[in-house]
Amino acid sequence: TDARITLTVEGTALDGFMSAPDSPACPDHARNNRNTVCFIPKRALASNTRYSASVSCFVNGEPWRRQWSFTTGP
Repeated sequence: TDARITLTVEGTALDGFMSAPDSPACPDHARNNRNTVCFIPKRALASNTRYSASVSCFVNGEPWRRQWSFTTGP
C-alpha cells in the first residue's frame, strides 16, 4: 500500500499493524474498509499519555498527509 501510519510517544514509534483497503487487518470485512486506513497497536495505550499520529497516502493520485496528537484518559 502507499499509506503510511505512525503513532509515537515521546518520539518513539509504537509497534503495531496497519489496515488499509489493499491490506485489511480483517480480510472478512475488507469490503467495509473502502478508503479507510487505521493503525492497531500491538499493546494497549498507556493512560494519561500524549501520543502523536501521522498518516500519509495518495488520494485520487495526489499526496495527502495529516498529523495530530491526543492524550489518553485515566
